[in-house]
Amino acid sequence: MRQPLPGGMPALFSRSNEQRVSCMKLDSFLDSTDRLATLVPELLHLLGEKEEVPTSWRALLERSGALRRQGGKLSLVATLYGPTGAGKSTLFRQLTGIEVPAGDEIRPLSRGCAMAVPEQWDQAERGPALRSVLPGFDLRPLDRPDRLRQEDGQGLVWYRSAERLGGESRGEAGPGAPGLFLVDVPDFNSLEIANHERAERVLRRAEVVVFVVTGDSYADQKVVEELARCCQVAARLVILITKVASAEKARLKWADLLDDKLTRPDLPWRAKFQGKREDKRTLEEFLRGCPVHAWPFSANPSLEDLRPVTEGAPSLASLLLGLDAEKVAAEGLLQAGASTREWIGQLADRAEAARKERQGWRASLDEDLARAGLAVAGHEFPIGRTLEVLMEESRAGQNRMFQWITYPISRISGWLQGGFQVVTETIRSAISQPGPGSELVRLEVAERKSLLKVAEELTDKWRDRLPAWVGKLDSDRCRQARAALEAVTLPAPKTDWEGTLRQAAKEWVEKNPTLAHTLPTVLDMTAVGGLGLFVLDLSFAGGLLGSHVVLGSLGTGGLVAGGAGLAAVLARMADRMHFRGVLEEADRAWREQRGREIADHLRQHLLPALLGEKLKETDRLTSFPVEEMRRLATELTRKPDHE
Repeated sequence: MRQPLPGGMPALFSRSNEQRVSCMKLDSFLDSTDRLATLVPELLHLLGEKEEVPTSWRALLERSGALRRQGGKLSLVATLYGPTGAGKSTLFRQLTGIEVPAGDEIRPLSRGCAMAVPEQWDQAERGPALRSVLPGFDLRPLDRPDRLRQEDGQGLVWYRSAERLGGESRGEAGPGAPGLFLVDVPDFNSLEIANHERAERVLRRAEVVVFVVTGDSYADQKVVEELARCCQVAARLVILITKVASAEKARLKWADLLDDKLTRPDLPWRAKFQGKREDKRTLEEFLRGCPVHAWPFSANPSLEDLRPVTEGAPSLASLLLGLDAEKVAAEGLLQAGASTREWIGQLADRAEAARKERQGWRASLDEDLARAGLAVAGHEFPIGRTLEVLMEESRAGQNRMFQWITYPISRISGWLQGGFQVVTETIRSAISQPGPGSELVRLEVAERKSLLKVAEELTDKWRDRLPAWVGKLDSDRCRQARAALEAVTLPAPKTDWEGTLRQAAKEWVEKNPTLAHTLPTVLDMTAVGGLGLFVLDLSFAGGLLGSHVVLGSLGTGGLVAGGAGLAAVLARMADRMHFRGVLEEADRAWREQRGREIADHLRQHLLPALLGEKLKETDRLTSFPVEEMRRLATELTRKPDHE
């Protein structure tokens, strides 16, 4: 976690078009950047974004990281940035006196970056402070020029002190004073991709960019694209046009770029330069205000040949040395923050759209699971526990009301006696000698068979309609998910549904006291143990997830009085003794409760095995603090009252 900066929070200054000086609090800015540095990568991962993040975002992280490590006293980084053969290394050598590969040699001339540091920084004890200027880079002393040809990683920077810059003294400065660090980077259009990445990384950190381009390549597509990138992130931008016949030729080429190439609607560049900077100027307006210098072609190039194209512009060295470090540092942060804010706003919009889409997808999964749970629960009827409760309430009714009643069994019709005998014997036989094909089965046996079938239908259905961001589900993954489900024991049903059943049974007893009195006698289950564990298997042809709203329920193929078997006998008995309503209430309460329990079981054990990470990402996206991210992005450009 970032520690508070020592000595309180300094104010960093920037200048608007109206030349008004305003301030921003460093502490608030860094806190917002820190939090965004956590949220943005997470959101990109949740969205599955593959696009390259904008340079402005990376610049914000690079600059705020450097500022944090330097205790709020940011030293400026200026980079010489340009295409191959533009003369960057020659310019660096002329400005600093540091020998680097340059000129008409085999390219790339260098793979590492060369950095000129103030003399007071080139000391062993200043190592930690020097590394804080370019956090995350590998800084090493430059002892010979050929070091720059080494391939030692993208973050390698070779440094050496330079007391003067372009023949001008850097001035007196104490060890803790902000300094100007000039970095020569590899060509951004090198055939070696790593060179471009090294150059762009320094660009993100640099507040000041000297864009070096030849008179022949000023209008090349790659050059113009990189120029737009520089306009987005640089606090200060200087243009240097090299290898031209004269400063006037450079002026004409620059005017051609600004007044023709960037304004023609048939070219794609115009739109790139219409984005807004922190001060509300477009990139084009900013570019038009940048100082331009020319370096005419010479067999022996010298800084004396540098000519300002912009009227009244100081020399390049004076321009660099005259920068107000504090002000330019603030401008660099605010510019990166302003460009980042727009992008984060777009990212937040995409997050909200994705959240809505994924919530809909998750809701559709829940609907499928609910239907699957009802299908499994509707495939069975809890006959055992239903008969137990009926007899319990009938006996309770006897004790309460009918102890004096004698109702001989001979008064019961022969059919009912035979029916009860069939039910009794069938149940006893099924319990004592369970076998395949029996209507009466243990609850866990019936449910496991139905559960595996419904799981197969669910996985097949989901494979055919997964959103693109979920990816593909192969048959092995589906098979493994079903195996994981099969390995888990189903939870026993809760007893809540019995409350509905018991209330219906009590009402039947009260309305049919005579029949209730005889039921425990003719339906003799006293010797049948474990009756409550058995259910009627209401199997029939077709998938469990067919077109029926509720499958296996009493109204759609369950207890049909005109059929055969135990279910049909029980249905006819229920009609004759008027307790069909009790069975229907039991069936409804059972399906509702057990259906939810089965759906929860599938949600806990099938979904994670099948779609685990995507479900976690969806849940996280649902709770992701999008509005906080928008607010933090606003903090990056908020300007408090004047101080």
